[in-house]
Amino acid sequence: MYVAALDLGTTGGRTMLYDFSGTLIASAYQEWSSIYPSPAFVEQDANAWWETIKLTSEAALKKSGIDPSEVVSLSITNQNSWNFSVIG
Repeated sequence: MYVAALDLGTTGGRTMLYDFSGTLIASAYQEWSSIYPSPAFVEQDANAWWETIKLTSEAALKKSGIDPSEVVSLSITNQNSWNFSVIG
């Protein structure tokens, strides 16, 4: 059984797969574009987040050789410090 962790950062997204002892099994990262409408603001396209989650999740699973059915928990965090976890 494995845990998937998704990190949605300022410059890109990452998927990491861990076993239950906390060992990193595989990870994948992809950058995305940010829009700066003024010096104090940054915007990102939520569709880019979704595409990055799909691509990095598939890449990390492929690197690891883990069957998706073996991932029993998912945790997501982003640059605004919100996070949530799902245990299945």
